[in-house]
Amino acid sequence: MLRKTLLFISCLYLTACSTQSKSQSTLRLNLGSDISTLDPRQAADNYNYIAVSLLYDGLFRIGPDQKPHFAICENYSVSEDQTIYTFCLRKAKWANGKLITAQDFAYSWLTSLNPLNPSPNAYQLFMIKNANEYFANRANEEDVGICVIDDMTLQVTLNHPTPFFIEILCNPPFYPVNSHAAKMDANWHKRLSKLDLTNGPFKLKTWVPNDRLVFEKSPLYWDKKHISLNRIEFSMIEDANTELQLFEKGELDWAGGPISQSLPLASIETLKKRHLLQNSDPYTVSWLLFNTTQKPFDHKKFRRAFSLSLNRKELMEFAKLQNNFLPQSLFPPLMSLGKHYFEDADTQQAKQLFQEALEESNLTKETLPTITIHCPSSEDVQKLVEIVQQQWEKTFDISIKLEKVDWPVYMSLLQQRQFNVGFISWAPEYDDLYYFLNIFKSKENTLNFPGWENKTFKALLDIASAATNTSLRKDLLKRAETIISNEMPMTPTYYRGDDFVVNPQLKGFYFTHIGNLELAYSYFEQ
Repeated sequence: MLRKTLLFISCLYLTACSTQSKSQSTLRLNLGSDISTLDPRQAADNYNYIAVSLLYDGLFRIGPDQKPHFAICENYSVSEDQTIYTFCLRKAKWANGKLITAQDFAYSWLTSLNPLNPSPNAYQLFMIKNANEYFANRANEEDVGICVIDDMTLQVTLNHPTPFFIEILCNPPFYPVNSHAAKMDANWHKRLSKLDLTNGPFKLKTWVPNDRLVFEKSPLYWDKKHISLNRIEFSMIEDANTELQLFEKGELDWAGGPISQSLPLASIETLKKRHLLQNSDPYTVSWLLFNTTQKPFDHKKFRRAFSLSLNRKELMEFAKLQNNFLPQSLFPPLMSLGKHYFEDADTQQAKQLFQEALEESNLTKETLPTITIHCPSSEDVQKLVEIVQQQWEKTFDISIKLEKVDWPVYMSLLQQRQFNVGFISWAPEYDDLYYFLNIFKSKENTLNFPGWENKTFKALLDIASAATNTSLRKDLLKRAETIISNEMPMTPTYYRGDDFVVNPQLKGFYFTHIGNLELAYSYFEQ
């Protein structure tokens, strides 16, 4: 057995926390929308991720050095063939005082895969032996490579060696849930403030839907001595201008992404001149999604036509987008293996493909089904989509409808594929192109919003997941990327980071290399 060694995460904060302010220990934030759940298995968007990452701890947590560090796991070993991981847990407790056990992790992961009530993030567990088969109802629960050795030991068997396995264990889909309570009450996560069923740095004090969310420091957290904040208060204000005004008054400690929606476009230049504006790296890709399960975008040429017609440079200029970069591939620049998959504003080719698609579908412009763009109701997205609407109407001489939807309803529309064209910004869960490609492997995945499938694409991913040769794996992923780029179930509009302003006294927060914001070890400096 090969022994793996990591630094304890708590060691990273000894110096930083020594200068903390004793006068301020409440962090005041604003979520751009209410969260949908505090069950880590069901968390599917950025707002939910931020909340559950403060309430729960997994086996590992990404540190400021961008590496996984021990959390509930105290040490681990891995077999010579890199497929069997044995995790030894520390004696950590739930907020209710009960010991966190290996069964809590096993129960959480297995119920995420249960085909009767699957998690939207179940695909992240598919590297585990027979996890995909169980999810697809082709295997039984006991066939899955998750084994409880004893209360403090969890063993996981993978289908193949997976280089990013420890990194992905830092994500919310791999957090534990209190198995005893969850078996007794399926709605346990709706009564967290009374049941204390969290195991992270904070516990839930209050959740008033569409109003506020309050967390308090957990006195039983295993690393509590390095948690400086006593309280985190989230308001839920949807208007970006109101949020910024509250920040200016000193009533919020943060405004802008990724905690809330983007800053008001009209404020950007002023904030720059005042040296208040901060940016994160461009880790996110923003897509226009084509619903391939409905006409007309079940036809590849329609998708390619609408994609090639976009003038992305014009989009960014007219929408006054900040901290954004022009895309030439479907995926973020640090992940894409291809250099240049399409031209920008290729209207001549777009018109030709559009006409061919009409003829092959026995349609005319007059009989073409009405095309509606659905988008979330944030200012920057609305402005961008309005320009997309204008470009498509001008290029194809057709009418395009635009429908703005509040975030929770919007996510439901995407997951149920009740849209023609949608918009989404997406950050990866781990630093590997396989993550993005795997989302579109099967239409059974509810996060595969376009509902697109391709047999060759799927076969390449299956082979790549088993490949131990790095060069071969890279080639397979590049071929898969080429297929989906040619098929275009979605098209990129821009790569972006987050623009935000923050209380200058707030220290200790950091962005991970994949764009997640870590707030647990934040503190106020005097």
